[in-house]
Amino acid sequence: MKSLIISLSIILFGYNFTFSNTKDFYFNVKKEGVYKTKIPSNLIGNNLYLYYQNKSSQVYINKNYVYFYCPSRGNYQISRIETKKIKPIVVSSWEIIKKKKYYKYALSNSLNEKHWFTDIISDGKSFKTNFTVIKKTNGYSKEIQLNLYNFKSSNAPIILKINNMEKHYVLEGHGDQFLNIPINNIKSEKIALELISLFNDVGVESIKINSFADIEIVLKYKFEKNTFSSPKTLKEINEHYFYFTLKKNKLERVFKNKRVSNLIIQKKTEIEEVKLINVIHPSYKKVDFLILYNKEFENNLKALKELLNIINPNLSYNYINVQDVYNKYSYSTADPKALKKYLHYIKPKHVLLVGDSNIKENKEDLIPTFFYTQFKGNTRIETDYIYTYKNDPASPLFSISRLPFKTTLELDCYIKKTTSFLNLNNKNNYVIYDDISVLNDIEKKKKVSYTSFKRQNALKKLLGFNFIPNYLNDNIKNMKTFQFTGHASFSGWSDNKKVEFSDMKNLNKNNLFILIDLSCWTGTFAYHKRNSFSENLLALRDKGSVTSLSVSGYSQISNYKHITNYLLKNRNKSLGSVITKMKKELFKKNELTLDDIHAYNLFGISTLKY
Repeated sequence: MKSLIISLSIILFGYNFTFSNTKDFYFNVKKEGVYKTKIPSNLIGNNLYLYYQNKSSQVYINKNYVYFYCPSRGNYQISRIETKKIKPIVVSSWEIIKKKKYYKYALSNSLNEKHWFTDIISDGKSFKTNFTVIKKTNGYSKEIQLNLYNFKSSNAPIILKINNMEKHYVLEGHGDQFLNIPINNIKSEKIALELISLFNDVGVESIKINSFADIEIVLKYKFEKNTFSSPKTLKEINEHYFYFTLKKNKLERVFKNKRVSNLIIQKKTEIEEVKLINVIHPSYKKVDFLILYNKEFENNLKALKELLNIINPNLSYNYINVQDVYNKYSYSTADPKALKKYLHYIKPKHVLLVGDSNIKENKEDLIPTFFYTQFKGNTRIETDYIYTYKNDPASPLFSISRLPFKTTLELDCYIKKTTSFLNLNNKNNYVIYDDISVLNDIEKKKKVSYTSFKRQNALKKLLGFNFIPNYLNDNIKNMKTFQFTGHASFSGWSDNKKVEFSDMKNLNKNNLFILIDLSCWTGTFAYHKRNSFSENLLALRDKGSVTSLSVSGYSQISNYKHITNYLLKNRNKSLGSVITKMKKELFKKNELTLDDIHAYNLFGISTLKY
């Protein structure tokens, strides 16, 4: 009994010691606002700091509670250690009407956040887009500011309809243009904007409301934030609200007759208490294969471990929650640079990202990717390839692939169908469908089945049949790898007869293959709310691809033959290793462009042999 008490004491002491030395905690919020939490016992008596996206502020402490202002949804970190190198959190004076959700194409300097586009007016055609602006009814709104970008050097005529009242503008020449539209005389709360561009390519960068500098505090809402052009004295304080201000990088409580330049107001009953989570740092064990996963896929890890060990039992593996990496390197905020820093410390042979991505790099519940601007069309595309090299794109250090799934069910179905693929032992044929007939001499290679659009049945072509799924079904008996070569888009294959995802549902059950997709745009994986063609093939239950090489942007047709020859030369090896070496070697030979090596991304498990 005495020994048991001693053992329990040691365990409890060890736990308390660990907790008492914890300097950092993190938490998650779903929206902007003021939040509170109880001060952990080991942090009482310390100045505490809030961190978010490399910005910080000192929190407000009142008795046993900490109060802090969170400018956005996401993960935040609280620490007693102050980092002075990063920028302070600020209160924005702008109300963003519509968040930038997507782009069609962008500029050469579009890695700068200023060049995210809400909408694109493109292709030299007349284009119109509609927005609804909510105008506050207390005289707060002064004007709407439209930030437009003229892609051409010539003038761009613009028609703007405000609640069906038409106004005419001209964007003079290339670059950023601002239209300031007074709205203080408009009585209706909702303002309908219709923007029409004639003859020119124009990008809509943002639509914002500009407010009067010194407004009256109405306290109509549960949460309000305001900024003033000159300090304002608060003459009245409503007892049902808490008033705060951010002074430099410190959150302070505001009382009656206090002069402030910015103001954050929240109803007392609406201040949510958040739960703090101990910051855990990632393991630094050196391994061959590193798997970074989102926490929602924890229940899939056992099955995934079994599958990876079946594919290659000779490798060492480690499974890391991406949140642990963010905790260590980016103040608990999702950041691709944090993941890259960790990967280059471990230096594995293979990396697998388990989780989808999003066009907004910092979306908390997804694994972020990098963005690269292609020379062709100045097109901004997503790419995981940047993870693999430090500074030189010609020197990747490991293979990387992604399972771009949104749900545990999708991942579970993928694991089951990949297991079925491994059980189909006799398949070894490399099947090529060449939609643009650029690989005419490839059929001389051994163990290659080759056809092209020109060779298809003339009647099928005349009637416009979608014969690619039928061709895949005809070759199911021996097919291990299927290569499509041709034109394509986000939604499907072929310049001759578009093959959409709905057509691919006609594949026979257990028609499973590794996909080499030499086309354009089928692998755009950062649109979280919709899947690309390649993502859909990967998620297709009981059929379709188990791993695929796909393109997130433009690719060069002139390089298709170089890629095909390299892949055929290195058959029966793990696809990830071959692709990594191929990008390195063909780029140095000028047989792959910088655009190509970033645009080609791998979905699935990189250690599968093709």
